[in-house]
Amino acid sequence: MPNWCIIFNPAAAGHKSGKKLKALCTRLDQAQIAYTVKQTRQAGDGITRCKEALDQHFRHFLVVGGDGTLHEVVNGLMQSESASTSVLALLPAGTGNDFARGWQIPNDLTRHIQALERNESELIDVGYITNSQSSCYFINMAGAGFDAAVALKANQLKSGWLPAQVSYLLALGLTLFRYPQTTVNLNIQGHKEQLPLFSVLCGNGAFAGNGMKLTPGAQFNDGQFYITRVSRISPWKVLFNVHRLFAGSFLRFKEVATFSGQRVHIQADTPVPLQADGEPVGFSPAEIRLIPSALRILRY
Repeated sequence: MPNWCIIFNPAAAGHKSGKKLKALCTRLDQAQIAYTVKQTRQAGDGITRCKEALDQHFRHFLVVGGDGTLHEVVNGLMQSESASTSVLALLPAGTGNDFARGWQIPNDLTRHIQALERNESELIDVGYITNSQSSCYFINMAGAGFDAAVALKANQLKSGWLPAQVSYLLALGLTLFRYPQTTVNLNIQGHKEQLPLFSVLCGNGAFAGNGMKLTPGAQFNDGQFYITRVSRISPWKVLFNVHRLFAGSFLRFKEVATFSGQRVHIQADTPVPLQADGEPVGFSPAEIRLIPSALRILRY
């Protein structure tokens, strides 16, 4: 049976993730599953702890945290030569848990331990976003425009006393009526458009923003992004149709178009914000591309 490296974020879910870790370790001990815990303390530590574990010959990784911690560990694995031969698992302990929602990871510890014991996994696709400032991998969704502006504002609002979910909702409200919807040049798998952009999203998974079904046809292992493009839209229309974002039924709006493909280019005279897995990652110009069958994930 493999030896698991647990990468744990104690700040996840408003510092409530420690209870999940304690319960998990109790069950791992009962099941005689070997493990070592590595704790993150600040942004970027997920990458550092992952690389340390790889140097120590760990090849099984279990993240106890949210989408941000998972994003860092994915980048740690993808920057190595062991991404497709290592196994990555997640016990969701964050605020949004959108990857867990899309991959249908159970919260029930009994089912989670059973999955670890079976140790069955499969390869999934991974995204890669690059711009003039930086580049990174992502596992769930990346995009440009309004969603990235909200992620940037939420990151600015984060504090020790304000819960992450409250920060996100406040950022959403502050950004909705202020986002300028800049004219951009898009090249989506050879389909070129110039238009005022509200948002373009490249989904490897279907969910983002704490359960919004923004790229509803996305699958993690089909070799394609599900791409949702929203052109200029009234903020009031967005506000009064929030329920459609969670249901995925907003796709019928005339401002929305969907595509499939492996590559998107974004160019604008005025830089447009970018996000990957809900983390701000700079500004356009940018390229977002898919790397098929790049990362091995535990099957639940």
